[in-house]
Amino acid sequence: MTAQGKARKLTLDVLCKYPFLNASMEWIQEKNVIPLDAFYTHVGIMDKIRAILADAMDNKEESKALAHDSDEIIYLYPWLRIILAFMNMPRVTYKIANLLSKHFSAMLAKEDETTLLLVAQDQGINVDRIPDDKAMAISTVSFQFRLPFLDYLQIAAKFKSPAWKLVNRLLKNGSVYLRKQDLARMIEELIKTKISEANPALKDESLKKSFMDDPLLKPFFEGLMNVAKEKTSAGSGSTDSLPVDDSAFPPCINAILDKNSKGINLAHSERLFLVYFLLTIGKTVEEVLDLFRNQPDYNEKISRYQVEFAAGMHGKKTNYKPHNCVTLESINICKKADPEFGSKWCVEPKYPFKNPLTFYRRSSKSRARHLAQNSGTEPSNEDKVEGPSSSQDDGQST
Repeated sequence: MTAQGKARKLTLDVLCKYPFLNASMEWIQEKNVIPLDAFYTHVGIMDKIRAILADAMDNKEESKALAHDSDEIIYLYPWLRIILAFMNMPRVTYKIANLLSKHFSAMLAKEDETTLLLVAQDQGINVDRIPDDKAMAISTVSFQFRLPFLDYLQIAAKFKSPAWKLVNRLLKNGSVYLRKQDLARMIEELIKTKISEANPALKDESLKKSFMDDPLLKPFFEGLMNVAKEKTSAGSGSTDSLPVDDSAFPPCINAILDKNSKGINLAHSERLFLVYFLLTIGKTVEEVLDLFRNQPDYNEKISRYQVEFAAGMHGKKTNYKPHNCVTLESINICKKADPEFGSKWCVEPKYPFKNPLTFYRRSSKSRARHLAQNSGTEPSNEDKVEGPSSSQDDGQST
């Protein structure tokens, strides 16, 4: 389909809301704009990129700088990716990928089904919308979309959560049935992957030279680098300095999440540990509640109060931390040697640890390192991280 054909279905307003779309890129190409001229014809781009960087380094999951009030945002997105390639700081790239993917996913979850379907198809997801009279529903949960199971497996392989395993999905006649939020979550992961992967701009020396020689853009870029270095240096070694990464969860958490995805009633100790862990690493109250809605005895009012209490929003306003490994073993939650969820990082760590948060930190940092390797670049000194066996352990030993 031509860009014009896509534009007739995806309006300019939609292209501005979701500048990652292939149709948005084609819209830019049709304008025949000289790359560097975008900064001069759209003077707000630089301020917005500064704001996005600041928001990302603060681990935010939405940004006012991504407001779709003009077509300026369409030009901003490709330049943001190019600038990230020039910066060559994978941890910064991952933080921005996390911000943008979460921001757009939240918007997509509120979209009408038709727009969501078009966005998904633009991103190469071979999904169909099910007619209302044929939609599947289980316990009042409606499944409005379906995806061939082979296509599903290819996308679901990117997810580490047990909830995305095919056995935990509704499969009928060769198709996996999906809820609206499932499809939005798939697109979120595709956005994150696209931003995190190597950008062709890395090899475009002519473009880089033109950018760095420009009297307006050179100081702009240097300012971004200074902020990024300052933030990564100040946040180095902190759990809060890393965006939430579901793929880095320790075995004990994955085992509990697997039970929850199957609707198995969790023990009180499992619920407490899961809440404390997820809140500590940066999950929001709403994200935690969304998980517990799968519990057979879920009560919105009671659950909300308990999760908010754990988050320090009630009572003495204490922020509770998750149990350490010794306690988890004593209450039979530790799964380090479990045949399905166990990990050699737990059983045979090069540098022993005492808390599942340490596993999470090391695993998250290892992911950042692998992103750097897979992009064909070396992380800068400010951005180098150690692997999961490292002794560089955030200054905490409990």
